[in-house]
Amino acid sequence: MTRVGSIKQNDQGETATVKAGDGAVFIVLDTVVRNETKAGMDLTCGYPVANSLIDDQGRRYDAIKDLYKLPGNPECNDQLQPGFKNGMQYVYRVPVGARIVSWKFQEVDFSAAEEAAAGLVQLGEAGGQGA
Repeated sequence: MTRVGSIKQNDQGETATVKAGDGAVFIVLDTVVRNETKAGMDLTCGYPVANSLIDDQGRRYDAIKDLYKLPGNPECNDQLQPGFKNGMQYVYRVPVGARIVSWKFQEVDFSAAEEAAAGLVQLGEAGGQGA
């Protein structure tokens, strides 16, 4: 987990720097997603992975839009097939002073009779909240 003031995004061959803005930082999570389901999953342009970053006050932050524009992330609608894994970067915009404690993620399958169990990763930021 890394705090940064700006991120790079690629769009149709052009690279742009996006700033978090006044009073905000981006939290960058570098992950590896393994598809252990029975169907392909789109990691960057919607479901089946719902996720949120949670601070010590219980506030939940959504990932920024257009995750597919982040260098190294899969393209929009690339399907991670069952049995494969892929690196994936999730980015969240949070207030500078937010103390992040966990990351929640959950498979979403609208055709399933029961909701999948959510995973919760304890992140913890001991010490400062440097930008």
